Amino acid sequence: MSESKKGKFFKGLLKQDKNKEQEETEQVAREAEPIAEAQTDQPSAEWALDDNAVEKNRIDMNYRLYSKWCEQNNELPTDILFSKWMREPITELEQQEIEEKAQKAAEQEANEEGGETQEIDEEQDFRVPIPNTDPFHRQLSSAASKIIKKVEAEEKKAEKEEEKRRENPDEATNDEPINPIPDIDAEVHLYMPKGNMCALICAFPPIGNGKPLAQETLNEALEKAKIIYGIDQELAAKIVEEKLYFKIFRIALGDPAIPGKDGEIIEHIPRQEFLSFEEDESGRVNYKDLNLFRNIEKGELICDIIAPEEGQDGMDIKGNVLKGKDGTTPRVPAGSHTVITPDGSRLVAEQDGYISFQAEKFRVENRLVINGDVDMSVGNQDFLGDIFIQGDVFSGFTIKATGNVFISGLVEGAEIIAGENISIGSGMNGNNRGTLHAGDSVQSSFLENAKVYVNGDINTKSMVACEVYCDGSIDVSQGAGILVGGTITAGKSVTAKIIGSKAYRKTELFLGVMPETKTKRDQKEIELKSIKNTRENLQKNIQFLRSAESLTPEKEQVLKQIIEQETLYSKIQQRLAAEIEVLNEEINDYRGCFVRASQVYPPAKITIGGASYNLETTTMKCKFYLSELGEVILGVD
Repeated sequence: MSESKKGKFFKGLLKQDKNKEQEETEQVAREAEPIAEAQTDQPSAEWALDDNAVEKNRIDMNYRLYSKWCEQNNELPTDILFSKWMREPITELEQQEIEEKAQKAAEQEANEEGGETQEIDEEQDFRVPIPNTDPFHRQLSSAASKIIKKVEAEEKKAEKEEEKRRENPDEATNDEPINPIPDIDAEVHLYMPKGNMCALICAFPPIGNGKPLAQETLNEALEKAKIIYGIDQELAAKIVEEKLYFKIFRIALGDPAIPGKDGEIIEHIPRQEFLSFEEDESGRVNYKDLNLFRNIEKGELICDIIAPEEGQDGMDIKGNVLKGKDGTTPRVPAGSHTVITPDGSRLVAEQDGYISFQAEKFRVENRLVINGDVDMSVGNQDFLGDIFIQGDVFSGFTIKATGNVFISGLVEGAEIIAGENISIGSGMNGNNRGTLHAGDSVQSSFLENAKVYVNGDINTKSMVACEVYCDGSIDVSQGAGILVGGTITAGKSVTAKIIGSKAYRKTELFLGVMPETKTKRDQKEIELKSIKNTRENLQKNIQFLRSAESLTPEKEQVLKQIIEQETLYSKIQQRLAAEIEVLNEEINDYRGCFVRASQVYPPAKITIGGASYNLETTTMKCKFYLSELGEVILGVD
């Protein structure tokens, strides 16, 4: 902004006689220009009024004083109230220049102190002008207009008095010069935007012999505006001490209410089901493992529930408490068979099964229903729960469930594994590839060319050329009731209408042998052997420590711990021995073993325990069982 504009405001206030007084004012302004160029960091002694200048022309001295004051303190010019800056918000370019200037000043200060450059926080640094203060600008312009009107009124009054003196010099009784400038004290103007969260301040300098701004005046203005909180006392003192006129500052700042953070749901299970192929150790991919259904175990994490935070109260500059809004509670996507933990922090599965996302909720189902055949569109299935297949299972696929497997159609050369029961509505033709594993029982329309491993019983209408290992009983007495070929091993009994065939196809039956029970016993025997070896080593250590004449407290503690371990292993050994004994009794109990059939064709071999019976002729309504002498006897049923 040019120097000619800088005096516009006070030139207007200080208009004088169009002849002599106007010329004197312009001459003073020209003399002030070189003085204004010499800026200093601190106000100099020239701030004080010069007596000779006052006597000569107080009006001119006032103008020189304010003009120089603005330049020396690097403040906005004296016509600020009528400039664009006061009427409109500062532009982005002007704001950028202000920021760059502040940054350079900070860097220079840091370099002088030998420290690192610190970034200036515009909101905390009162030196950064506040943009977008149009309402306050209008308020200040209105206040300035009142001052101008008052000065103009005094001007007119002085002009009339001067004119009166010239017209009637003989009547003039007072020879003192007429001063058209009224004495106006420094003023403080405050502005509070809507919400009372901050207050802006701007001080006007005194005019004439008016009183300069005092701390009491500023405090009274704040008190009158009922501003009691968040006052920047340091800034208030600085405005008074350094006479920071014509500048807008933020004098008070309230603490806004901080809303609490909303609660949040962090999902650990994907909502969408998608194909997922996995490589084995050799890098091969089985494209039958589609992983369409995601298994989940009881207690497994589904979602983390982040509770909402409480809002923090704030306070406006008038001391009013602003209530902080609490965060909103999130909607937990809890569906069937899911449960929120007692502490409310997690959503977990209530049971084993597969998890799905339906109707904006996670659901856990322990029944997997496949509406159709198991083919390449479905792939292999490994499920925690029951599987219901409304169709056939084609060759090469594997169905595995921790619960039951129910198949309404036919099973080809596939592998079916169930933790409990297997039920096949249309039967199974394994083509010498199919396998059944059941933790409990198997029920099928027929079984042909398949391997069957069952902990419980088998019930079927026909069994042809199968390799069967059953800890319970085999019943082929319904329907055709044919049991032909293969090797049949049963822990208890075999019942059929017809065993063998007229084509003399050999059939072998082994009873009293419990493969699954025997495997369980063998595992426990291995565990028992390991426990015995551990006990022997512990006993040797105990004996060694006890043989010492004296033991340190540390070794005494070690001995105590070893004795406790040996006692624990002793109890485990006793328990395992008892369990093995029970299993051996089950394995060696042949008293309930028998084979019953309406007709048996040779060649057939029936083995119960260690005794066998070779049948060479067709026999009707027969029963094979073990006598008290340990021999297999053919009896009539």
